[in-house]
Amino acid sequence: LNNLIEYNFYNNQFAKYYGFTQDDVTVLFDEYKINQEDRLKAYDWYDGYRFSVDPNLKMYNPWSIVSFLNIKNIQNYWEESGNIDFIKKLFKIDSIKTKVESLLNPEFSNDLVLINLQNLKFSLDDYITLKELIEKGENFKINKSAVDLFLRYIFAAGYLTFTEKQIYGSLTSLKLPNKEVKFELEIKLTSYYEKIYNINSNLFFNVTNELSKFFEKTDENTDKLKKSLEELFNAFPPFINIKEMKDDGFHGNEDLIHSSINYAALQIKSLSKFGTEVWYKNKGRADIILVDNNAKIGMIIEIKYAGTAEEALLQAQNYDKILEKHKLNCVKYLGINVSNNKTVDVRYKS
Repeated sequence: LNNLIEYNFYNNQFAKYYGFTQDDVTVLFDEYKINQEDRLKAYDWYDGYRFSVDPNLKMYNPWSIVSFLNIKNIQNYWEESGNIDFIKKLFKIDSIKTKVESLLNPEFSNDLVLINLQNLKFSLDDYITLKELIEKGENFKINKSAVDLFLRYIFAAGYLTFTEKQIYGSLTSLKLPNKEVKFELEIKLTSYYEKIYNINSNLFFNVTNELSKFFEKTDENTDKLKKSLEELFNAFPPFINIKEMKDDGFHGNEDLIHSSINYAALQIKSLSKFGTEVWYKNKGRADIILVDNNAKIGMIIEIKYAGTAEEALLQAQNYDKILEKHKLNCVKYLGINVSNNKTVDVRYKS
């Protein structure tokens, strides 16, 4: 086949034919007599694809819409048509895991996902690099160009779309298009945690359960949270045997502690917003930010390794301005310290 012209997702006049438009979906929903409540849910789950050729044009995932009309149930249909299980291998590469976490939590991240999409075509060398990246996982010697190639690849596969504002010159700002793709990536991230830690999931669930209680009560007791964290960390190998080689795919002690609590917090079902390692002005990083919009409660968690819980609590309170725009009724602060012998201390303030 010679003189082939490729029209990709980036910028072309055929963009409106790559999915269902709002008009298409309205006709289909009318035909299938979809009620208003389910329509709004479907918009959140399957809408969101944007194209630079027409910023006002929003597209729906056609496979998901058709599946929804067939089954009449809002759920994740993406996995059936576009599985990227290989991404779990890549989460050990910190630069890729950080990018994915930024995509999952854009509101609480200072790390915009910016890449050059001017030439979205993939060369033979690109495919060879992608193949090596996928096969070798954390053993692949990563660099910025490889991370950008990975992001371009998942953009072409439909996992990313344009943000509303594009003011970055030759670079394009990207985000997740909708709840369905967000849900898919969250599944991959939590599955990664379960696999690398190989810890009884009930130990993580106990921590999740104790954290969730802080969104339900006004007088919290930290003793049960402390106990659940100690039981979790005692299931890990001794900290002294965990290599401090984060860039090569190994979790150092502090990173393992943060990732474990991060994973447990991600499972809280009531959360509306979730953020991890959030930069706040010149005050450093806020470790974990949680928001429950229904209860109008926010929480800032600061984690220390071989420090003090009091120090962690004071640091958490320094980031209180992060949650101002959410108009919450209550902001809660948790300071958690884990010692070298896995003793946990927790300090709380609201």
